[in-house]
Amino acid sequence: MPITLPGRMLARLAVAVCLALTAGPIAAQSADTSTDANAYVLQQGDVLELVISGSPELRERLPIDIDGNLVGPLIGSIPAAGRTVASIREEARQTLSRLTLPVVAEGGASYDMRIHPNAISINVLEYRPVYVDGDVQNPGGYPFAPGLTVRRAIALAGGLGIASRFLNPKQEFLQEYSRMASLSARREVLASRAERLRAEATGARFQSSETAEKDAAGGPAEIEMDLLALRNEQLIESEQALRAAIGKTGEQLLALRAQFTSEEEGETFDREELERLTEAMQAGSITSSRLNDQRRRLNFSTSNKADTMASIALTERNLIELNDRLAQTRLKARDIAFEKLSDVSMQLAETEASLEGSRRTMMYLGGLPSDMRDAAITTIRVAYPDGSEVLLGAGEDADLRPGALVSVEIRFGFDHGG
Repeated sequence: MPITLPGRMLARLAVAVCLALTAGPIAAQSADTSTDANAYVLQQGDVLELVISGSPELRERLPIDIDGNLVGPLIGSIPAAGRTVASIREEARQTLSRLTLPVVAEGGASYDMRIHPNAISINVLEYRPVYVDGDVQNPGGYPFAPGLTVRRAIALAGGLGIASRFLNPKQEFLQEYSRMASLSARREVLASRAERLRAEATGARFQSSETAEKDAAGGPAEIEMDLLALRNEQLIESEQALRAAIGKTGEQLLALRAQFTSEEEGETFDREELERLTEAMQAGSITSSRLNDQRRRLNFSTSNKADTMASIALTERNLIELNDRLAQTRLKARDIAFEKLSDVSMQLAETEASLEGSRRTMMYLGGLPSDMRDAAITTIRVAYPDGSEVLLGAGEDADLRPGALVSVEIRFGFDHGG
């Protein structure tokens, strides 16, 4: 697609190209003008900038992608990871100097323009970050700039991460003591709850009953004992209600069976009577209306008996369901108790672990020497992208390179041999 440039911009570009032809290579204006910067080996995370003198609209920001390539509208795709800035710059100059750019001036005239190699500059715009982890306030990645040292990187990360915790050991000790008291109270509540749920699930005796007798009014053990008694009362009431329903349903079933026996006898009588009246009708001793009345009585008796049979079947099913519910009531309550016991046991284990950690922290704080800074041993390990490493003490410093990893570890003299 042709590039439309204003007249003054065309003039600047023409002057720049002429200067490039006569003045030789143009000095880079960014941070990597030194020989070391030109020899810097690029990797993913670095960002380069393409600049063509006199054509700011052709400036390109070129990050090295995950595949290690530079990709841009003008330069296309150039492998960059593992190469120096100087080699990339040379390849870009060769590539772009062979291009012919169609240009449309303001008046509509068009012509082809070629860029002289000396007008092309590629420099590092952004270096890949350095990383600081370990005992610092804010571990993470930080932008690299030439001149960045280990101590400055640690300062960017907020300084040493645990030093502030020991500026006031007494206050830290009191805070941890308060935390341990809270954890102890939670453990007591969870332990009593676990004992209550275990008693619900297994029917065993509440093991904390002796503790509950010594417990203050409203204490965890006493509350859980009261809750266990309430749950048992509710379970007993539920079972009693089901037994009452079973008894009532059983009485209904007995009554229905007695009714069925009576209706069956009545049906037998009505059938025999119908047979007798049929013979009498054949003998001419009764009228047909008398015989029809008897047929209706038999049909009514048969229908009543069928209805009663259906009621008996329904009542028997209800009785079976009630007995099943009675059998499952205590089992279901135990299943629920076991499920809750599992959750409470996990919470109790987590609380125990936190409590143990709090105890160790209090011991740690209680054993600190009076001069925290003298007791601290700071070790700094710097890993460079080329695989080399440097081990530094707290007062030492070293230059960093892009992609370096700074690991900080703070220990105290009484940590050793303990």
